[in-house]
Amino acid sequence: MQPRRGGLMRAGLIAIALAIAPSAVMAKTACLSDAEIEQAFGDEVRSGAVYIDTSALQGRPLCSGLPLGEQIQRMHAKAFPEERRQAEEARAAVVAREEAAARAREDQAREEMAREHARQAALAAIVPAAQVAVEAAPTARAAPIRKARTHANPPRRKAAPSHFASCREARAAGAAPLRRGEPGYAPRLDRDGDGVACE
Repeated sequence: MQPRRGGLMRAGLIAIALAIAPSAVMAKTACLSDAEIEQAFGDEVRSGAVYIDTSALQGRPLCSGLPLGEQIQRMHAKAFPEERRQAEEARAAVVAREEAAARAREDQAREEMAREHARQAALAAIVPAAQVAVEAAPTARAAPIRKARTHANPPRRKAAPSHFASCREARAAGAAPLRRGEPGYAPRLDRDGDGVACE
């Protein structure tokens, strides 16, 4: 019984293998080889055609596993190596320009940051000096004002009588000089009429 069971198993495996094998073989033949692609599109690619109609082979996969468009681009690169080299150089130039622009932006940002730091340092140095000047300024300003007040307002004198007979009498009382509007001022004591009597 056992040999029979093994024989059945072996026969079943062979049947499965025969059922799978034709589809694998068919799949292998159904894909487009590089030679078939070259035969179908080679002349058009080498002629430099801008548009290549691939609709006839669009449903079949490529044996290489690449998409059909990419395979055609590779064929074009082989057919026109100088064009490919120029395209690569152009790409490299664009990359170099972009890197240079990025470096320039970084340098500019660093310079702006350095200027800002210098400005902040200058402000930090100025602020304490300005605070000292502001703190000293009120006393400096107040002193001249006080002096001006002492000069503008002479010391208070004794109360003067409402009138003096002469300037000698006004001086003896300590009221001279007398200004217009003050008690004791009289136009007769102001000889030059300048508003100050008994000068």
